[in-house]
Amino acid sequence: MRDGIGHAAYSLLGMVRRVLLGPTAGGIWQAIGVKLIDQTTPETFDADVFSGGWLYFRPEPGANAEALSTYCGDAQNPVIFAVRHEDLRKLAAKDLAQGEGMACNKLVALHLTKDGHIDARTLGGAAVKLPTLADFNALADVVEDLRGKHNSHVHPDPQGGATGATTQTSNTAASHATGTTAFRAE
Repeated sequence: MRDGIGHAAYSLLGMVRRVLLGPTAGGIWQAIGVKLIDQTTPETFDADVFSGGWLYFRPEPGANAEALSTYCGDAQNPVIFAVRHEDLRKLAAKDLAQGEGMACNKLVALHLTKDGHIDARTLGGAAVKLPTLADFNALADVVEDLRGKHNSHVHPDPQGGATGATTQTSNTAASHATGTTAFRAE
C-alpha cells in the first residue's frame, strides 16, 4: 500500500489528530476536527472508540472533552484511541497525590491511593473506614449474648427468694449479615 500511494499520502492517512468530541452514542462517537475551507463549518466524522483496557469513559453533552484519533488503513476508518475530559481532569487532579489514580465522573470517584487503599466516595469527599462482614457478625454475636443474658436473669425478691425469670425476648437468634453482592472489598 505504501508504494502505491506514495509516502507523503500514506503519512497523511495515518495521521494522529487531536479532536474535540461531539455527541456520543454507544461505541461510535462524533469527532470534531478542523474548520473546513469556509472557516466556519467544523469538520465532523464518526469514529469507533478504543478507550483502552476495561475502563470506559463517555462524556456528557457539552463536556470539554477531547480525543486523539487516527485512521486504520485509509481515511474511511477513523478510530479514537485516547480520551480526555479536561474539566473532569482538573476536578480530579485536586484530590490526587503523586503515585495515585482515580476513575470518576462529576459526582463520584474510585480513588486508588498511594498507600494501597481503594476509596469509593463523592468527588471531593473523604472516605471513611467501613465495617467488614466480620465486624457485623461479631456485633450480631454480642447482641445474641446480651439477649441470652436478658432472658436468663432473675430479680431478687425483697421478701426473700426470687421473682423468677423475666419476660422472654424473641427466641430467634440474631441474624448474621450476609454482605452485599454489589460492592466487594477486603
